Amino acid sequence: MKLTYRRKDYEVTLGTFVGYHIRNSWFARRRFLRAGKRWCARLVGWLPVLVVFAVLVVVVFSVLNFAGLMENAPIAPSVASVALGSVALLVIKDLFDAETERHRNLVAQFKYYTRLKSNLSGGLWHLFRCLGWPQFQQSAFDSPEQFRAFSESFSATPLTEVTCGKSTTEALRRLDTILDWCQAELTGKVFVDCDLDEIQFTTIGSAKRALDEIHTAAEAGDTTRAVGAMKSLLANCSRLIGEPRKPWRYRKDLARRQLIEQYLFTRAIQL
Repeated sequence: MKLTYRRKDYEVTLGTFVGYHIRNSWFARRRFLRAGKRWCARLVGWLPVLVVFAVLVVVVFSVLNFAGLMENAPIAPSVASVALGSVALLVIKDLFDAETERHRNLVAQFKYYTRLKSNLSGGLWHLFRCLGWPQFQQSAFDSPEQFRAFSESFSATPLTEVTCGKSTTEALRRLDTILDWCQAELTGKVFVDCDLDEIQFTTIGSAKRALDEIHTAAEAGDTTRAVGAMKSLLANCSRLIGEPRKPWRYRKDLARRQLIEQYLFTRAIQL
């Protein structure tokens, strides 16, 4: 039998196929539990409304009973069921609208993340080329592990003396434009598990200061200073990309993926 996991094809036995799907179903169960936590948290916000509603119902029924309007007609159960049904529909609609809005925000967040990663990777590749440094690896921002490996490689590589030519200035200006786009794009946005305030008020400003520092160091021919500023720029770019990527890199999800990959590695044949 064949199955595909994370763009890789495997030849598996029936037992391995069933075992894989049992292990992979963990993600669906995990998503359901997360949704349940969100629903419970949102239902807590309905408690004041329900308390006020219950008090009003008791008052109305007490008045009707005092007026003798409930003696001959069993309207209380009917009114109560209609009222409770209306409240239940409102709660369900609120939960549905919240999940719809969350999905819409996640779609917008993923589009922003992929575009930002592509733009920053391309801009840094161009800047490295203009500085005469080893080629920037555009896969460096694919994961924290790859960024860490690239940073270590960059720190260990002897670099040529920097100069500030026209192409370097243009490359720095291109990255500054990307950061301006990032700032404008985030205005008014609501992202999931993403600290937008940290990005807008701290990280972008730090990245811009690093660009200015690289420009100043390049004009002075100070390679050591330029390298230090570049490390700061890379770290800030990593944070700019990593923050909106959080919903797709939860720690427990990554650990489960590794377990499934290990399971397939030991029990399946990769095609």
